[in-house]
Amino acid sequence: MATPLIQLSGRDMTGALGSVAAVDLVAEELRGTDRHDDGSRLVPGYDDPELVVLEDARGRPRCVFPAAGLRDCRTAALTVLAARELTVAAGPVTAVLVGSWSGRDPLLVLLVDQFPRVDRIALCPSSAARGVPADPALVAAADLSGVALSVVEDVRCAVRGAALVVVGGPDGAPLTADALDPGALVVDASGDAVAGAIAADQTYVDDARLAGDRVVDAELGQVLRGEHPGRSRDEQVLLVELLTAGAPTAALARSLHESAVARGCGVWLAG
Repeated sequence: MATPLIQLSGRDMTGALGSVAAVDLVAEELRGTDRHDDGSRLVPGYDDPELVVLEDARGRPRCVFPAAGLRDCRTAALTVLAARELTVAAGPVTAVLVGSWSGRDPLLVLLVDQFPRVDRIALCPSSAARGVPADPALVAAADLSGVALSVVEDVRCAVRGAALVVVGGPDGAPLTADALDPGALVVDASGDAVAGAIAADQTYVDDARLAGDRVVDAELGQVLRGEHPGRSRDEQVLLVELLTAGAPTAALARSLHESAVARGCGVWLAG
């Protein structure tokens, strides 16, 4: 009998993400305490660089993913992990997502579902994407969770009062340090260091080996393990650059696969 094999779209993955403890999974990864290794692995997908395949411990293919969608889910999880650890501790959080990028919807899901302190999210799209509405299902989910979702075209207006600013791509509006409130956390989720010009009080990365000539204060893993205190003053402006966001892991892929199957998402290719 053929091994059951399912193929997921990016939309399937975004829908499944709300039932996955994605932030906790990447936290375990950065701590070096991943308890979810069952021998499964990700391999290139059928000579198609746009696809990756999850194989179980016996080498049987179980799920086909769009590589970009899997990267977007991991980037979203890393972003929310940074927000949990480094936003100012007191009070609710206003988040601003600057730019228009494929990972915005997964990030919205995790901000609403796995970051309880967020109470407002402002979308500040690129000029090319203005007028394009957010996914109605995500808007409805945010509303049910009590999170106010809005669109603000001017980036300086959008980031005023924001505790969390996520820069999603080079198409985002220019962001300068003088536009930020004291205590803001900026997460560069673009992979292109588009927020690197911000004069932050502290800079963090997810993997210092990839930092090149950047001056960094600590890795997120060091904060998680208690080896670095993280934010020391509420008024500090902190920058997190995500350098490994394009490196998806089997644990997250496996959880997305299980969640998608439970929700009846995807297309069965064999059975």
